[in-house]
Amino acid sequence: MNPDDPHFLLATLPGQGHLNPTFRLAKRLIQAGARVTFATTINGQRRIKSFPSLEGLAYASFSGGFDDGTPPSDRQEGVMSRRELIWSQALTDLLLSLSSEGHPVNFLIYCPMLSWVADVAHAMSIPSAFFYIQSAASFAIYHYYLKSQTEEYAIKALAHDSNINLITIGPLVPSDKFNGCELFENASHDYYINWLNSKPDCSVVYISFGSVAVLPRNQMEEIFNGMVESGYTFLWVIRPSEDVEEEEGFENAIKDKIQEEQGLIVPWCSQVEVLNHRAVGCFVTHCGWNSTLEGLVAGVPMIALPQFADQMTNAKLVDEVWETGVRVKVNEGTAVAEKEEIRRCLEMVMGNGQKGEELIRHVKKWRGLALEATNQGGSSANNFKVFMESFVK
Repeated sequence: MNPDDPHFLLATLPGQGHLNPTFRLAKRLIQAGARVTFATTINGQRRIKSFPSLEGLAYASFSGGFDDGTPPSDRQEGVMSRRELIWSQALTDLLLSLSSEGHPVNFLIYCPMLSWVADVAHAMSIPSAFFYIQSAASFAIYHYYLKSQTEEYAIKALAHDSNINLITIGPLVPSDKFNGCELFENASHDYYINWLNSKPDCSVVYISFGSVAVLPRNQMEEIFNGMVESGYTFLWVIRPSEDVEEEEGFENAIKDKIQEEQGLIVPWCSQVEVLNHRAVGCFVTHCGWNSTLEGLVAGVPMIALPQFADQMTNAKLVDEVWETGVRVKVNEGTAVAEKEEIRRCLEMVMGNGQKGEELIRHVKKWRGLALEATNQGGSSANNFKVFMESFVK
């Protein structure tokens, strides 16, 4: 790459839901002619299992305050403010080091929970932007909720929002199988892809609740029993648990009830590749924004079982606004979706009824709109071009 090309530094936390969209943005910047340094914490970088290699892409790390891997549950109250001081100094040192090596950073982009990056950028006279990795609907909810508050912190925040420059560039979802950095081993890749290859078109239910959400065992059992009794074939991602006894107990409880012809359980998979596989006809998801977008762009109807944060809003979009899926109803007393409800939703999506046909029609519509926006001449593509022209001289 030309050393005169603009140099972006992208700062992100090492969660899968942060890594994937940030890496996709990095790839997009490189395609537009930029150089990118992809930076995360030292401990986070150690956890990443694979680092994609791209011309124009470099990796860097900064101290996160618990580089030895001390788990968050062991941290004391007030540690976040102290960590921000450590992070700020570490990022400052990284920027100075890059500059001294002849690679000065022209623009800083940072993910949620790293707002302090803006202060570092301002102190070093480097332009910066906040990369919002949730939906515009969620952003609007946060914004107008803040406006309704009268606390001191809200008033201070509002004093700075009069000239917000918002640029929509999504969805940053690849149309190919190339996903990005992975925190989990994908050793069973060939096995589950060959398994999918053996299945008819649109016959497999893909189940995954992301890299963070942990469903209680009774909910997992209800999902499993609902799947088995439905008769539909399924591929289910169940991450290795920190609670080994709990994990082994669940696996032992189900291993005698499942036949490979009907179901396959894997510890992790390449989600974009799976969703774009011809055999997948339904996506049971927690509705994290990455998963929601990936399902939408792949054109796969969804069954939404949200757990927390913006997932509730995303599930509402899927069920009521886009009408590209259905939302599972949980028992109000137990907060668990029972197997009968799982079966009901499966039948609505995978069955041959009117609802299933409507979902397919809506999914095709929204997939087309998403691809249209990101293709050359589309709204998101044009916005990205404006971003590059406006901030990079």
